[in-house]
Amino acid sequence: MPRELTILGPTLVGDAEFRPAAAAVDAGIGLRLVRGGLVGRFTDADGRVVATVQHPRRVRSDTEVRRLLPDLTELPPEAEGGGWWWTDVFVPLHDDAGSVGTALAEAIADHAHAALSTQDGGPR
Repeated sequence: MPRELTILGPTLVGDAEFRPAAAAVDAGIGLRLVRGGLVGRFTDADGRVVATVQHPRRVRSDTEVRRLLPDLTELPPEAEGGGWWWTDVFVPLHDDAGSVGTALAEAIADHAHAALSTQDGGPR
């Protein structure tokens, strides 16, 4: 099990565009997207494996972003007026975690989907 769970900001995306937040976090992170759903796996510059769960969310204002992600201290300028955002959860994995790490990330994705789908304005 990972020792640390880090929730990073949302990343603004277009209606049909997919831009993982990891691309903006560190140029040394290489993307290896798992095609079976919302789970992505990344290898950082030091070779550590990271799983990410991404969930599309329609938000109407920066106030709503702050409500959904209260731990954010600063919003990017694109937050003004709302838009489509990806809520990203990055889970550091041990190299030998394998399917356990993927199962954990999928469980987080299921939880995020259930929580966000019950709120007004979720993806259609």
